[in-house]
Amino acid sequence: MILFVSLCYISCGKSTLSEENGLLWKVSGNGLKHSSYLLGTDHLTPASFLDSIPGFYNAFESVNQFACEKKSDDSDFLKNLSEVKMPDDTIYADLLNKEELMVLDSVLFKYFSAGSDQFYIKPVVLSFLLSSMKSIEQYPEYKINLDSMMDGYLQKLAIEQGNNIIELDNESLIPRMCLQPLKKQAEELMFLITHHEFFSGMEERMNKLYKEQDLMGLEKEGLVLDSIAKTFKISPAEDLILKGRNLKWMQKIPSLIKDKSTFIAVGAMHLVGETGLIHQLRELGYTVEPVK
Repeated sequence: MILFVSLCYISCGKSTLSEENGLLWKVSGNGLKHSSYLLGTDHLTPASFLDSIPGFYNAFESVNQFACEKKSDDSDFLKNLSEVKMPDDTIYADLLNKEELMVLDSVLFKYFSAGSDQFYIKPVVLSFLLSSMKSIEQYPEYKINLDSMMDGYLQKLAIEQGNNIIELDNESLIPRMCLQPLKKQAEELMFLITHHEFFSGMEERMNKLYKEQDLMGLEKEGLVLDSIAKTFKISPAEDLILKGRNLKWMQKIPSLIKDKSTFIAVGAMHLVGETGLIHQLRELGYTVEPVK
């Protein structure tokens, strides 16, 4: 599947927010003895941005445990090296025509000073790598270590507070991402490269919306991405990266917040849409409201 700007910004289906907004949401009611919280993060935003989120520190200090997508380290990638590696009998010249190969090589030489014949990772993984490099180029402030990013900092803060860290994902995304046929992965890699100006513009808009803490605006941009995916018959990334994970997480979250007051930090686009955590929790009878 193609990487739609980044993992944070994926299509979300039908809109479910009205005039509500914000990145931090309180979960209460439905028999809960203590409130829990949802925070929509941006995996590439510095931790200093947390200072601007109303009520963040009070909410974080009030909970007894912390839940996130996955712990911030490289072990998950390293454990799946065999999954991301190209088959020994396949190179990019086998997947692309000469013109496409020239375009890919020009991009790879720009960022890595090496051509496609030096890359042995599958196209879907290369898509993520190139998108990360383009984001760093577009936003130089992103080029900092994981502990200084929002997700890593939150986990560090939870440890300092003495809270357990619970991973919502039971398994890595990497093996499932790589299941798509290599030819299709390569086609969608080239779609990302040849439409880079559009995706850069969308990333800029979504970055601005996130900084403005406009969750409704992010949801609307997600609907645009959904339309593009259908128009160009792009593989439905939301089924794997967004929708499927949300449904699995919701098998855990009710018991987590019942047992202990929990701070749940996940990518902002996981909060919105019909399968978003806000809507699903409300459907179960919880009161979910933005923290002002």
